[in-house]
Amino acid sequence: MHLRAWILCSLVWLILPATGISEEESWIEVQSPNFIVISNASQSQARRTARSFEQFRLLLQAWQPNLKVDSGAPLEIFATRDLKGLKSLLPIRQGKDAAEWSGVFLGNPERSFVAVRLDLPEERAFHVIYHEYVHKVMGLNFGKLPLWLMEGLAEFFSYAKIGEGESTLGMASPELIQTLKRLSMIPLSTLMSISSDSPHYNQQEKAQVFYAQSWALTHYLMIGDKGAHREQMASFLTLLLKGVPDEQAATQAFGDMSSLEKKLGSYINDLAFYAYQVPAKLGMREEEYGLKTLTEAESTALRGQFLVSSNRLPDAQAMLERSLQLDAQNAEANEGMGLLQLRLGSRDKARGFFLSAARQNSRSLLAQFYAAQMEFENGRNYSAAEQYLRAALALNPEFVPGINMLAQILTMQKTKLPEALALTRKASALEPAELRYRINESQVLAAMERYDEASRIAEDVLKLAKTDAEKNLAESILFGIKKHQEWVLESNRRKQSQEEEFQRREQEEYARRVAQLERQRQEEPLPPAPPKPDLSGVKKGPAAKVAGIVKSVYCDFPATMIVVLESAGKQKMLRAENYYKVQYYAVGAPGKTGFEPCEELPGSRVEIEYLTVTGQEFAGFIQSVAIAK
Repeated sequence: MHLRAWILCSLVWLILPATGISEEESWIEVQSPNFIVISNASQSQARRTARSFEQFRLLLQAWQPNLKVDSGAPLEIFATRDLKGLKSLLPIRQGKDAAEWSGVFLGNPERSFVAVRLDLPEERAFHVIYHEYVHKVMGLNFGKLPLWLMEGLAEFFSYAKIGEGESTLGMASPELIQTLKRLSMIPLSTLMSISSDSPHYNQQEKAQVFYAQSWALTHYLMIGDKGAHREQMASFLTLLLKGVPDEQAATQAFGDMSSLEKKLGSYINDLAFYAYQVPAKLGMREEEYGLKTLTEAESTALRGQFLVSSNRLPDAQAMLERSLQLDAQNAEANEGMGLLQLRLGSRDKARGFFLSAARQNSRSLLAQFYAAQMEFENGRNYSAAEQYLRAALALNPEFVPGINMLAQILTMQKTKLPEALALTRKASALEPAELRYRINESQVLAAMERYDEASRIAEDVLKLAKTDAEKNLAESILFGIKKHQEWVLESNRRKQSQEEEFQRREQEEYARRVAQLERQRQEEPLPPAPPKPDLSGVKKGPAAKVAGIVKSVYCDFPATMIVVLESAGKQKMLRAENYYKVQYYAVGAPGKTGFEPCEELPGSRVEIEYLTVTGQEFAGFIQSVAIAK
């Protein structure tokens, strides 16, 4: 909504003079269950502003009970009593008549700001704010909707009439109706394909038609013909969430486009727009909202933060410095100075202010979050960043930017991966339309070597992706998983090949040794063999170790080996039925291959591990021989 300011709300930008800090006004803070209102108006006006936003939030929930209307990020509303107060906060842009200003909405993932003036009728003062709030909520639930639907829904809801016990939804705007009567309609196929770079969205007269017709089409689908098309709208939204292309989803949900276009034309010509009452009873009376009077240091710091978001950096700096002069320990002023330094490109200074803010107010969600962000970026100080993030999430467990950053830190450290996975899934549940959290989930699963699940999620993201950045991230994950799996397959193939080669050489060595012993038997007489013990039924006891010097080795066909070891002045006989199965290794070195124990062991200092036996002249069966260098 960039033309909204002057097309539908007569909202125009004003060239503002550099604002110094004049005599201090009295500011108050009202806190309702879901909103914070900061105001220089009366208590009753500030409370009524908070109540109106609560009722509008309730109206959206009445439309879809499962609709997520809170992102976990704070929304702070600056309600000024008149134009002068509003001008002190607004971004500086060129425009015409300052008296036409009504408000502004500034949003980012960590926090959103609203500024609205209270000396105008509420339906005019709040219209543009409600419009942008609807954008935020719809983006939270549905992601990037087709432009006609995004603006149509925002207009449909923002023209609602908010009452104390009930609200009226579907109110027709005289301005929009006049536009529909005065200007030619856009073909429906064109309307549904308009993007943000289209002349229909950027040229004043064409944009007027686009907004008016988008509102009319949305009105028709939402409540036209006594709600007969509501299921079609629900089906369209469901198809979009499944990643069905816009045009295909429209055809599936709405049927023949030419028929829909004719019905919409009749709906507009007949002025068949009607509204209906929606219960909007709040659980708390506005008199029960929290109220406190802000000190000059507090109000100046909060307005300084708003000015940073407005990109009025010199004015922001003056206000924040004034706040610090009044109270150097003011956490909001330090936080605001940190944000200012980030805008100015000085991350080191920003880090100092954020850390100060976190120390000064451990109950400040954003101070803890920004401190974590600085520590995370400052040499990857994961431990400190994790500590700040856990403090932030203790204050607000549904603060998605904090949840997401903590998941990233745990993933990068490759520690607590199950917790990282749970965090990414929580972020996706809180902001289901935000695909980057599904991408993060895929990355965590890949780090856990759960590649099939990681691939499925990345493929789902690829189908749903609306931006090149989302597509590139999903494709990158899939490419990385594919390459890793190829590497694992190749590594396993090489390992298997090496094992097969080792077995082949062992078999060849065994055959060579057997042949060698046979030749020796034939060529020269062998010393008399010791009597072969009866080994049937011999029970092998627990493992033991003995170190000493090999005095003699006797080998018999095909691979029997008897070792006489001298240890601590005593001799011990040990036996191996197949000396090729014994593991030989040099102390401090890997296992030896091609070792000839019958020839190389005599005289060696060794440590032999064996399984003990009883009732035999030998002490046990040799398992391994460690040979000292």
